[in-house]
Amino acid sequence: MVSDISAAVESQLSRAKEAASTMELLREQAREARQRASSSEERSSKAMAEIQRLRRALQAKNERINHLESELASDAMAGFGDVAAQLGNVREELDVVRAEADHLAKANSELRAELEEARDRQQAAEAERCDAIQRLEHSEEERRELLEFQSMAADAIREKEVRALERRIRELESPREPAPQAPTLGQASTQASHTRARIEAAVEWQRTPPTRSPVHGTRGLRRVPAAPGAKPGVVVGRLPPWRARRHRAPARRATTRGGMTAQGSWLRAAVR
Repeated sequence: MVSDISAAVESQLSRAKEAASTMELLREQAREARQRASSSEERSSKAMAEIQRLRRALQAKNERINHLESELASDAMAGFGDVAAQLGNVREELDVVRAEADHLAKANSELRAELEEARDRQQAAEAERCDAIQRLEHSEEERRELLEFQSMAADAIREKEVRALERRIRELESPREPAPQAPTLGQASTQASHTRARIEAAVEWQRTPPTRSPVHGTRGLRRVPAAPGAKPGVVVGRLPPWRARRHRAPARRATTRGGMTAQGSWLRAAVR
């Protein structure tokens, strides 16, 4: 029983260690997720600043284009070639700026998606950490209960051993019963004479012939020997069928459980 309790305590301790290691791993993952989220936020802020700068540059270019177009409309004939070349260059720059802005917008959307994914991972890691903390608390409670049960079992075993020792001490301190003594010479001679008399009575009883019944012959006859010293040879026969039902009790009183008469069982015990 104590070995089972110690094995259960060791299993609970191993489970608690595994839960602690799992919680440390989850903390590391949460820290990495926070770092990735912070880096993604920094990249997103930089991308937003770059987009704002490009928007301002694009607005300035648009203002410049509008200004050049107004100048071209006011003075169409003067320097038309130079203005057209400048307008073409500005439009090319505007296309480049628009392409960069599209690329930065796409990168910003990807960073936002990564940031959302990092936040989801962080929330999942926090949930797992809370779950691990709850499991650790539960395992600590189970370990505490097992330790209490182990202490109670040890106290019970110690109390049982103390009771056994007290009972053994009482048995050793109590006076012992005297051993049965062997019969004396006089008692042995008396028993031998009694046995010899019983054997002689049995032999004499065996020599007496049974009597015959006028109706049933010798069927069912039984000898009932008398006590030692009395006149042996008394013969008892079975009752007829029409009287056996009414007189069953007297016939039963003459025999024992083994089918032998009381005197016969006593005689057999004496012969032994």
